[in-house]
Amino acid sequence: MKSISFILGAGFSAYAQIADRKAVNEKLKNLKAKDFIISTVSIAYFIPENYPNSKWLNVNERNFIEYFIAKYVSNNPDFDYEKFYDYCMNLYKNHSTSTELNVIYNEYLQDHPYHRIDKLNSISILIRTVDQLIDSILYNDKDLFENGIIDKYQNFLKIIEKLIDDGYEINLFTLNHDLLLERLLSTGLTYTYADGFQYFKTPYFIKQGNQQIRISYYTKNFNSQINIFKLHGSIDNYIINYSEPYDMVKIPKQLNLLEIYREQEVDSKHVEVHLWTLYKPSFLSGDETKVEKYKSHNYYLELFKEFCSRLSKADMLISIGYGLMDSEINKMIFEHFPEDKKILVVKRSKTDLDFFKSKNVIHFGDNKELKDLTVDDIKKYL
Repeated sequence: MKSISFILGAGFSAYAQIADRKAVNEKLKNLKAKDFIISTVSIAYFIPENYPNSKWLNVNERNFIEYFIAKYVSNNPDFDYEKFYDYCMNLYKNHSTSTELNVIYNEYLQDHPYHRIDKLNSISILIRTVDQLIDSILYNDKDLFENGIIDKYQNFLKIIEKLIDDGYEINLFTLNHDLLLERLLSTGLTYTYADGFQYFKTPYFIKQGNQQIRISYYTKNFNSQINIFKLHGSIDNYIINYSEPYDMVKIPKQLNLLEIYREQEVDSKHVEVHLWTLYKPSFLSGDETKVEKYKSHNYYLELFKEFCSRLSKADMLISIGYGLMDSEINKMIFEHFPEDKKILVVKRSKTDLDFFKSKNVIHFGDNKELKDLTVDDIKKYL
């Protein structure tokens, strides 16, 4: 089958006012203990000012996180959350030999002698909390019709439909964790899409009141006219088991993830097992940490295998809002995408990047937006 691949970055979601890297930086750089809560079930989220429980719930953890971030910012005023995440992960992995972590932790204890969390758990809680707060920042439940958000994507949706009508399979590779793409395709298209998850025969459900609400689980199902591959994960993906073998499930934001159950057979009897291991969504942060997971985590290994395989068969690659700065992804593109096919770069200023030096890369224009792209523009390069 003829196919066209798209790679989407943060610039794609900008029309929907979803936080970009700069916005996440600002939110985390100035984080104070009073700004967020860590619930009794270890889930962190931002709270309004003067929230009553903020004065006492998980104070030790929140104070340590505030101190740690402030300490990091004092040494790194140009705070970047991806680099900060790598820094935290490196301290965690090398906690037994890290002099730097010992210094930070001991300095903190001098001012907080009643801190009841050991060094390793303190940094572990910090990483988990940052993941959850990023999830909170990226989640946007605004109505797509509010402020004409969906109007800004009508051109994109029309292009997808016309390409399918012309017999093309559409593979959408996105680096965004947010849920905008799924919402757009569900709201604005008559065609259905596959994202690797399915409800059919799912053993997983969530109890909500008197209801049992089935949730989808990952089955590697990418066999639709439109396929979505979230290469960096998603804020609604959760890993059931942290050790192998594990399952990945997709939990809608309005559901209570702590009320998840799995149906299974135990001693020839049908039982419902209450699962308690879900604490954070599964998406990638950290420039270095992401690349490690590309190569070591089974779920992402499979996604990138599909990425390379489908790129090699694509008739065209269209980049929208991708900054072209992920060296590992760029390497995969140039290793697997056919040299005699065109790469069209949309919504990215043309700079002196190596990416643009390839003869098959076409720049759509510095002043041209997604709304300016037409099927005729695409067919011109096919």
